[in-house]
Amino acid sequence: MKLNRREVVLVSFLCLALAGAAFYLLFWQPLAAERAVLEHRLRVLTRTLDRLAPWETKEAELKTRIADIKEQIHVTTAARELGIPLPEFLVMLENAARATFVSLESTSIAVGDIGAVTTLQLTGTYHDLYRLLMLLEAQDEVLVLETLRFAGGAEGLTASLQVRLFSGAVIGEPKVGGFPERSPFVPRRN
Repeated sequence: MKLNRREVVLVSFLCLALAGAAFYLLFWQPLAAERAVLEHRLRVLTRTLDRLAPWETKEAELKTRIADIKEQIHVTTAARELGIPLPEFLVMLENAARATFVSLESTSIAVGDIGAVTTLQLTGTYHDLYRLLMLLEAQDEVLVLETLRFAGGAEGLTASLQVRLFSGAVIGEPKVGGFPERSPFVPRRN
């Protein structure tokens, strides 16, 4: 099969176009993508260097700041291992009451040898009080519900709740004793 001059020129242009497309897809496009990634990394590193440049001559100040931060982390960790601080518990309690639309009427605290007993007077609907109890039960710290009393009223339910907060609570550890499936808050199904 002999090709005429016009067909040879067209086949040559087709081969050239295919070679150009293959060069672009297999070589140029991956290089362009890699170049874009490298340029982005270069911009990020340049911004980081510009931000850190003023600190280059302040090595001693940085070392003291790092030492202070490490000490603060150590003190905070030691305090958390002793248990949840009482003010933090009260803030958490107020936030939980606010989130569940429960009115926290009064709070009394008695600190003993094995923890603090907090007595709470709450008012709200049954659903809101139930949600507050679920929030308290979901805490990582060791909280034990000692007493719970409900009384109905014209404005809704009034609850008297007594919670013991143990001072030996370790954050992230499961609650000591009890089984979640035997929770007093979980309704029994027959």
